[in-house]
Amino acid sequence: MRDTISLSLKKIRCADDSQALQDWASSKEPEFQWALQRLRGKDRKRYVASLEWWMNNSKEEWVRQAFAAIATEDPDRAAEIAKGIPPGKKEALTVSAFSHLAEVDCIPDEKERVKALIQVALDPKSGWEQRGRAIKLLVPPDQPLRYPDRNIDDALVKLLSPELTDDTINFTIGNACRAIAQRGKTENFPKMVDALKKVKDSTVYSEVLGAVTQLSQCAPAKYNSHLLAVQRPQLKRTNNNVPDLLMAAWSADLRALKPDLEGIATSGPDDYEDERAHSYGGEVCDIGGRFHLARKIASLWNEEDLLTKCRLLLTFGLNDAFEFVEEPDAERLTRMKSELAKTAKALTPEQKKQIVAFLAWYQNEHISNEKEPVYRERRSKFVTLAKGLLELQ
Repeated sequence: MRDTISLSLKKIRCADDSQALQDWASSKEPEFQWALQRLRGKDRKRYVASLEWWMNNSKEEWVRQAFAAIATEDPDRAAEIAKGIPPGKKEALTVSAFSHLAEVDCIPDEKERVKALIQVALDPKSGWEQRGRAIKLLVPPDQPLRYPDRNIDDALVKLLSPELTDDTINFTIGNACRAIAQRGKTENFPKMVDALKKVKDSTVYSEVLGAVTQLSQCAPAKYNSHLLAVQRPQLKRTNNNVPDLLMAAWSADLRALKPDLEGIATSGPDDYEDERAHSYGGEVCDIGGRFHLARKIASLWNEEDLLTKCRLLLTFGLNDAFEFVEEPDAERLTRMKSELAKTAKALTPEQKKQIVAFLAWYQNEHISNEKEPVYRERRSKFVTLAKGLLELQ
């Protein structure tokens, strides 16, 4: 009780005293968090100074948190701090400093800092989060060849090795495979397939499979047969995510798997769907249930009427718009764009008018009546994407 009263009185005394708040916030005394937050609203400069104190007197994770708070409050000061981080040496703020400097488009000693990021990525002690951030900075998704350094490619291949796995779940191998695929390094396809076969965690398996599929799209005639050999057994017996397996088959256009998909497809929208459509993991076991997604993909592959096929493709995209416009996996978006562009070349002007009418109907009947704004926006984005690729007026 006395401690509580004492702290309350201290808060009253310090509430409007910026220096006292800074002294308290720059310490490890009880309720320092309160002082830090109070200071944030009263004195921005002192608040940043307190965060710097914590940055210099904490362990790695808290150092990064303090730097992130500084970057939010005072980006210019964060840039000064980042520039002072030794460029060629791996340390707590190597990744955070590079990331902030990239945001403000000012990276001094860039080559040396790239080398430090590679060190972070290759060191399991860095932790999977920092390793993942380092890989994404080395291979930005929107500019994967931003750094053509061969050492980056060599490091990504090294990360496929069991000796460099993360302590618990090996998320790093998924990030590495995605980066290899984004850079289009098809010569590493066999190594990625070998790595995929050894992945035990279902979440990581989906990520690596997506990357393998993405890379196969660079040379399908050469690599799809290998992907097919991996996929077919999985569609019979697995503990991995079945929808992800099905989307990989569609993304790679593995039509040789059509009988396999038809064997696990529901008969219609009202048919019972297996619970594994929404869960995965556990023991490896036979796929005994049926899946709506398998039916949808088989229907797309089976449909011969161009206009009907186009409507099916649009409905497929609209129902799963998240997959294509929100946080799209590259291989899925690539397949959707390819299918729509191919359809655009085959449609007659009259058929395109009918597709415009179909999309207008869908907009009025479904998108406009959707109660959740996020779903309305997501599907509207897909409509815009589809109209552009189908070359509709």
